Amino acid sequence: MRTVRLDTVSLVEPLVDPLYHESGTLVFERGEVPFIGDIITLQKLQVAELSVCETPAEVDGLGQRTGPRLVAVGALTTGDRVASPVYTESGELLVPAGSRADGAMVEELRKFKVREVTVLPDAARREEVFRFATRRREQRKKGVAERLAIDDARMVASEKELAPDQVQEVAGRGQFEFDPADAPLADEVLKDAALARNEEVKRYYLSRYDRNFERAVEFFDLLRGDANGQRIDTAVIGRIAEEIIECLVLDKDLLLCMHHFKRRNYYLVAHTLNVTLITINVAAAMGYSRRQVYEAAYGAFLHDVGMTRIPVEIEEKTTPLTPAEMAEIRDHPQKGLALLRSLSRVPRSTLFAVYQEHERCDGTGYPSQARGPQIHPVAKIVAVADVFDALTSDRPYRKGVKPYSAIETIIKNAHKGLFDTDVVKAFLRYFSLFPVGSWVQLNTQEIAKVMCANPVRYDKPVVRIVFRNEHHEVYANPKLVDLTETANLHVVKAVDAPMDVSESMFWILNLL
Repeated sequence: MRTVRLDTVSLVEPLVDPLYHESGTLVFERGEVPFIGDIITLQKLQVAELSVCETPAEVDGLGQRTGPRLVAVGALTTGDRVASPVYTESGELLVPAGSRADGAMVEELRKFKVREVTVLPDAARREEVFRFATRRREQRKKGVAERLAIDDARMVASEKELAPDQVQEVAGRGQFEFDPADAPLADEVLKDAALARNEEVKRYYLSRYDRNFERAVEFFDLLRGDANGQRIDTAVIGRIAEEIIECLVLDKDLLLCMHHFKRRNYYLVAHTLNVTLITINVAAAMGYSRRQVYEAAYGAFLHDVGMTRIPVEIEEKTTPLTPAEMAEIRDHPQKGLALLRSLSRVPRSTLFAVYQEHERCDGTGYPSQARGPQIHPVAKIVAVADVFDALTSDRPYRKGVKPYSAIETIIKNAHKGLFDTDVVKAFLRYFSLFPVGSWVQLNTQEIAKVMCANPVRYDKPVVRIVFRNEHHEVYANPKLVDLTETANLHVVKAVDAPMDVSESMFWILNLL
């Protein structure tokens, strides 16, 4: 038998061996990839290590451990109860029996070079771990479709609903039945996520982005090829949505950093993933429940599906479009609506996200010049997400703008009445004026990386000061600063990244 520290368990590679808790409870099975949320939950239950058992007898032996056990001082977790008193070499009492372990105790034990202590088993904690493992296995058996099922009544029931005139008729009444309900997803977002962030967590987020990108490529390849007349399964959208939602809950700022990962050769897919990511964040910031955010993700993922029917030579054109080509582009909402016929189980709200993402609240959008109340709530969110990602992305005919400039444009357009102000406020709560992962110059000439948004002061994010000046003289130990707590320090302007961050995701993440 051997032990494995919890913080070394891979979040990317399948497990070679099953992992057991000290109580004998099977926590992770062979071949599965542990989810980051599982690791954080176990950490909260004060689990520091798991065991690999070579034989059934070793598993039985774990379950029969009810007495005190020796634990290395470095493996002590907060709340562990010391079974026997600990003395210094001179015989002085260092730790009384029954004491609960904490950081101060560990430091004291290390100071006196104590290597191991005897701790008592915690029956309540063992029961919590057992319940966690049982609940986890039940959820894995159910799968995404059952855990976050969208009610059949919210799904498109007939092709008649896909007709543009039918969508416009429903929109004209403004009765969308998508008001927030149940507990807001935002309540689940961890407030101290950065404390659990390490290299393995960063690798996990990168691997999930890569995997979802591959899934999206396969999905859009099927769409472009018509799937031989067969209906295309939309379950993959649910899997992508669930993973993004979990990443949001566990580390919102690390998730938002993924927006900077641009793929130049697959613009439509990269744009789709980024708009989905932003939509999920904004919907959560607006108070939507987990199920509603999950449903909104479908609309975001499929919002530009009609672009798969636009000729590539028009989509990738480097010179100004002709009136005929522009008309072709502006027809993609209708083409998208028609394409939804080839998909299985599409939420009704997705119809409006696809058809109305280019509508504007003042009636200046297309294809039907709908106004505020006539535009679906999800379409309003997708509209902002779509514009932000489009403006910050390189296109054949122009370079992408800085995130700050894109947000400035969105705010100005909101003031003009184009975008829903509640959506823009929610966007700013999670992104701030200076989005996570972007770079800014301070009034001291220093260059800093934005680490997380301030939900109250959009202009004062938390930053890590990396460079002494615009010549990129790097600090040996970049310091983390909350600009709301420093009256003499503020952002002067947004600046370009110090290197091609779109091709170097590790550069982005290693500073978070």
